[in-house]
Amino acid sequence: MPHPQDERAAQLARAMMHADLDALLGLTRHLWSRPSRNVYTLLKPIFEAAEASGLSLLRPPPPADFHPWLLQAAARPGVTGVPVRPNTVRTRLGLLARLYDHLIDEGLITTGHPMRGLQRPPAEASQRPLPSSEHVRTVLSLTDTPEHLPLHVALTLIYHHAFQVTELLTLTWGAYEPRDGTLLRRRAVTRLDREAHHALNRLYARAGAAFAPEHERLFPYTNHDTLRKGIFQATWGHAPFISPADLRKASLRDFPHTLESAGFTPGSQQQFQRAITLARASLSHAPPRDS
Repeated sequence: MPHPQDERAAQLARAMMHADLDALLGLTRHLWSRPSRNVYTLLKPIFEAAEASGLSLLRPPPPADFHPWLLQAAARPGVTGVPVRPNTVRTRLGLLARLYDHLIDEGLITTGHPMRGLQRPPAEASQRPLPSSEHVRTVLSLTDTPEHLPLHVALTLIYHHAFQVTELLTLTWGAYEPRDGTLLRRRAVTRLDREAHHALNRLYARAGAAFAPEHERLFPYTNHDTLRKGIFQATWGHAPFISPADLRKASLRDFPHTLESAGFTPGSQQQFQRAITLARASLSHAPPRDS
């Protein structure tokens, strides 16, 4: 009888080879910080294009052929037929990249990341003003209570070190070194600043400190929506709502980040600088950060 893990890997491989998105999402629910229905809608054009062209997403052609095809597939209109904006293309590609990360972790892809070196379309600057640094500090203060400690720590990590929700929700205590405040992230090793280190150590102490199980997740949130709900409930009536995405952009605006402190890979300098530029373009909409 095959081992359950081997059977699951075989199911993942079949789903990718045959562009079976329904089966694939059933096997990867834990990966996504957004509802599965939303992931399905975003990835469907890419999987439909793969099925129509007979292309295997598990064993794609070389990058010179695969990347142009993928950019075209990710730009396909959805069910409404409305042309797709660059940010939607970037979101679709980000979800597929996360899926490939998982397949590599599972040992189903051993020849390198199929999307490495892909030139994604430039991100569009948001027309929505980012929260001011004063607004952020108010929200952090409101959540700095025993009841909301996990939320306070999560928001502190997002603001001080530009954590994405997906990587934040998969962090385990085994990825944390409390002595110097080092965290192993999805793409980088980050040395936390003093405020973030202090906040996380408080949560570490609550989890049992040295007795905290290595595989236990740091935060109780199951997806992006539950984190957003936590922010809403903790701040309603006291401060305007801040989304995790806007808080991350505020981090890139307000802190003198390096690639490592913001969780970018060593080879993503161009992407990092573009993200910084877009975030700092919002400075005209918000008071400057106090020195």
